[in-house]
Amino acid sequence: MSHSIRRTVSVVCTLGILMCSGLSQAYQTVKVQGQQLMTDFDQDGTYTPFLVKGVGYNAIPTGAFPSEYGICRYTGMEGEKPQFECPGIKEYEDTAILDRDFPYIKAMNANTVRTWGKVTPQLMDKAQDFGLKVIAGYWLEHNIDFVKDDLKGVEKDFLQYVQDYKDHPALLMWVIGYQNETDLCHFQGGHKCDRVEQAKAYYAFINHLARQVKMIEGESHHPVMMISSDLGDIGQIASDEKLNYIDIHGCNVYRGPNFSNFFELYGNRSSKPLLISEFGSDAWFVLDGQKPHKGVERQDLQASFIAEEWDTLLKNTGGYGGPAIGGIVSPFTDSWWQYKGEWSATAAEHDTNYTVGFYTGPDGFTNPEWFGLTALQPPEKGAGLDKVVPRLAYTVMQHKFTGHPPQRPWQGAGNNKIRYGVAWNYTAGYHFTPLQDGRVTQLGGLFEGAKTVRLWNKNTGNLLAQAEVDSKNEWIYADVTPVAVKADETYTVAVYIDGTGGSHAYDIAAFPRTCGDVRIEGSTFSYGRSRPVTVVAHQMYGQVDVNFVPQKDKGNHAPLIKQAPLIRPHPLPANKKGMIEVKAEDQDNDPLTYTWIVSAGSIEGEGPKVMYIPPEVRETTLQNVVVLVRDGRGDMAYSNVLFEIVPADSDRKNTGWSTK
Repeated sequence: MSHSIRRTVSVVCTLGILMCSGLSQAYQTVKVQGQQLMTDFDQDGTYTPFLVKGVGYNAIPTGAFPSEYGICRYTGMEGEKPQFECPGIKEYEDTAILDRDFPYIKAMNANTVRTWGKVTPQLMDKAQDFGLKVIAGYWLEHNIDFVKDDLKGVEKDFLQYVQDYKDHPALLMWVIGYQNETDLCHFQGGHKCDRVEQAKAYYAFINHLARQVKMIEGESHHPVMMISSDLGDIGQIASDEKLNYIDIHGCNVYRGPNFSNFFELYGNRSSKPLLISEFGSDAWFVLDGQKPHKGVERQDLQASFIAEEWDTLLKNTGGYGGPAIGGIVSPFTDSWWQYKGEWSATAAEHDTNYTVGFYTGPDGFTNPEWFGLTALQPPEKGAGLDKVVPRLAYTVMQHKFTGHPPQRPWQGAGNNKIRYGVAWNYTAGYHFTPLQDGRVTQLGGLFEGAKTVRLWNKNTGNLLAQAEVDSKNEWIYADVTPVAVKADETYTVAVYIDGTGGSHAYDIAAFPRTCGDVRIEGSTFSYGRSRPVTVVAHQMYGQVDVNFVPQKDKGNHAPLIKQAPLIRPHPLPANKKGMIEVKAEDQDNDPLTYTWIVSAGSIEGEGPKVMYIPPEVRETTLQNVVVLVRDGRGDMAYSNVLFEIVPADSDRKNTGWSTK
C-alpha cells in the first residue's frame, strides 16, 4: 500500500563506548479501553474518545446488484428469462462512483464509512483523501457449515485481506461476518443441522480469526468487530469469555426511535463496547397494504424517525455512562435490487413492495428499497452515472453529526497505571479549560467509598457545584444542576479523599493534554478540605472527572414554523398550479432560507410562498411536499403538506383518499 500507519521511533543510547540507533516500534492509532474507542491518529501520544458518526456505504447502480462475479447489471428479458452482464468490476472499485459519493459523505459531517464486503484500494485511498475512517467489512457466506466444512480457504482469504490493508491510515477497525447467526443452518442441500453446535463453531471460528488479526498486526492491531442482528446470541452462546479476541459488538438494531429496552438488555449481556452498526428507516409510506404502490414518499417522517434514533443512541454513549461508541445510519443510497434480491429483473425497478416479518417503520411496513439517506435517479438515455439526490434525512443527519455528545475528559483519556487504596488526607483532582462554551452536568470519580466531589472556578475560587459520589473503584457520576462553563476560562474539579480509598494514576504523559473539547492543564492537590491550586504535570491525583456538554452557538434559537404549509386549491387538478405557503419566524431575527422538497412535480419560485407544478396523473394521487427552513447559523425546522392531485376531468368530490 502507498500509506503507512507505523511510526518509527529513533533511539540513541550510550553505554560506555556502545551506541545504538534506529529502533523501530509499531504504533497503535486505534484501540479499545473499557467501553470506549480511543484514537490517536496524529500519533502524539494523546488518545481521545472517538464517536463513530457513520454511514453504511453501498455503491450499487440502479439496475444492478452485487454478486460473486462482481456487480452485475440487468440488460433485459429473453423470453421469460432476465438477462445480465457481469463485467467483473467489484463494488467500491469504480472511481467515478467514489468521486460522486464521497463529497456527499464528507459534507454530511460523517467521520466513518462501513462496508458490507471487502474494501478496495480505491475506496481506502478515497476515504483518506476526504479524512474519513473505514470500518472494513468481510462477508462470510451464509451457507457455510461451520462444523463440517473446510474453512482453511476462508481463513487464508481473510488473513490476506488483513495483510493487504492493515497499514492503511484510513482503517478504523475490522468486521468479520454479517448477521450469520440468523442463517446458521441454511445449507445448500438441506442436511440436518444442530443450530447450537453450528453457533458454537461459528463463534469459535470468528474468534480464531480475530486472534489471527492481532498476531499479524502485533502491537499496532486494530479492533475487531462482530455484527449481530439485534442482540443475536450475545451473552449466551456468544459470551464475552468465548469471544475474548472480539473487541466490539456491532448490532443492527431496528426497534424504532427509542430502541425499546435494547440498551438495558445489552448491558446485561456484555461488557464490550457497542456500535449500532445499522439503524434507519425507509422513506416510502404505505397507505394500503394490498396496494403499496399507492403510497407516498414521506421524507419528513423518515428524517424525524432517524433523528430520534440518533438522539436515543447518544444518550447511551460513554458521556452518559452507556456502552455505545456511535452508530452507522444505513444505507447511503437506495438499493433498487433489495426487494427480490439478485438475479431478478426487478433490479431495474424502484419497488415499493414491503418485506413481511421484519422491522416496521412509521407506517407499519418495511420497504427495503427506500432506506437510503439519498435517492438515485437513473441517467437519461441509460448512459453515465446515476444522480445522487439527498433526502431530508441526509440534511437532518448532517445537522445532527455537527453536534458534540457529552464528554468525560479524564475517563475518556484511557486507562493508566493506577494505585488504589491511597490513604491521603488531601483534596485532589485536576484543572481544566473548555475549548468551547458548554455545561458541566455531572461530577464523578474513581475511588473507594462515598466522597464529595467539587467544582470551582480556578480564577475566582467560587464553588460552582458539588456532589456525593459513591464509587467502588469504578467510574461513577452523580448529577448536578448544570453549570455553564466558558471557553478559555479555567476550572478545578477535585475530591476530598478523607484519608482512605483514594486512587492515583502515575507514569502518564505530561500535561497539559487535550481530551475532546477540554484541555486538562494538570493535576492538583492540597492538604485537607481546602481548594487545591497547585499544578502537577506528570501525575493524576484524586481520579475525578466532569461530564462536559459542549454547546454550539448556545445563544441561537431554531426557526419556528408558526403555520404548516398549506396548498390552494386542494385537491389540485393536474392541469393547474398550486400555491403553497408556510409561515415561519426566527426569535433571533436571522434571515430565513426555504428549501422545498418534492418527490414528483416541481417548485416554481422561492421563499415562504411558492407555486407547485404537478405531474401528469391518470388517477387520484397523493403527494407530499416538505419545506426546510434554515437560519444560516446551523439550526433548522421542517414541515410538510399532504394533498391530492386529481386528473383534470375528475370529480373532485370522490377522491377516495385520506390526507390525515
